[in-house]
Amino acid sequence: MSAEGMLFDRSLPGRLIRPLRAGSALPGGGRLQGARLSEDGQRLIYRLSPGGLELVVQKPADSQPSLARTRHFSIWLRGAAPGPLPPGREALVKAVVALIRRNDTASVKPWADPAPRARPTASLYLVPGHLGDPDDIGVRSLKVLQEVRNIFVEKCNAPVVAEILVRHGMRPADKRIVPVEYGPRARGALLRRLRAVAARDEDMCLFGACEGTPTFCDPGKDLIREAARPRGRVRIRSLGGASALATALMRVEEPVDRFMFYGVVGRPAVLESLRPCLVQALRFGLAAGFLVTPRFAAARLGRLDRD
Repeated sequence: MSAEGMLFDRSLPGRLIRPLRAGSALPGGGRLQGARLSEDGQRLIYRLSPGGLELVVQKPADSQPSLARTRHFSIWLRGAAPGPLPPGREALVKAVVALIRRNDTASVKPWADPAPRARPTASLYLVPGHLGDPDDIGVRSLKVLQEVRNIFVEKCNAPVVAEILVRHGMRPADKRIVPVEYGPRARGALLRRLRAVAARDEDMCLFGACEGTPTFCDPGKDLIREAARPRGRVRIRSLGGASALATALMRVEEPVDRFMFYGVVGRPAVLESLRPCLVQALRFGLAAGFLVTPRFAAARLGRLDRD
């Protein structure tokens, strides 16, 4: 059975670390602080102490390198400081990886029973804005602003949106301008608004007014994660800008306050030379970006899994 679009079974985080459970002692005086399923149902997260390390378990992806592989999963580490792990923390990680590998047998049923999934009927457009002069906004960005009724924008830039609309011949009264801000209470209200818009099958956009590309170091990532949920009814569409890298990172669900960019990959030898850098990115829990030439076979990225 293909794992594409499948969700992990809710009992899996506990089953993979038997006989341990949250709070159990680990070698070297450490502890397994917690074992949980991610909100999107496609990752298992094991938190270790001391040090706040997290082991992330997910279905294998050819394009993503991993710290370790088991029968059904790939495992990677996030939250580690730069450089090699201290011996004590390395022992913690190895102990949990060994336990997962031992429990991941042929009889393991990783996936939950699939539920019917509604086809997305609403779209969330990620719309680049301007830096300084409102006349720098792109033609397609203006077209989307004209077509959608719901405009999400970072709160500090919300007052400017009405001026931009008027400047480009649109009526602010025809739009719902929704400020996006930080904080648990604001996040809950924001996600309720997103779900309500999706339930009405209305298109929407996240607009980078006054900041160029949205979702970089701003609370807009909450919208991306919610819209990308497996049972969501929203299709995410990125509008391209002057930078292919920024367009790709705009769509990533994880925070990209920090990321590593490896430049253009056109030959297998270049890819192999990046292996040490990618291992470091995994240790830091960073997003990794590539630009590949049209003739480069993306499947070759799978070689990086064999570490």
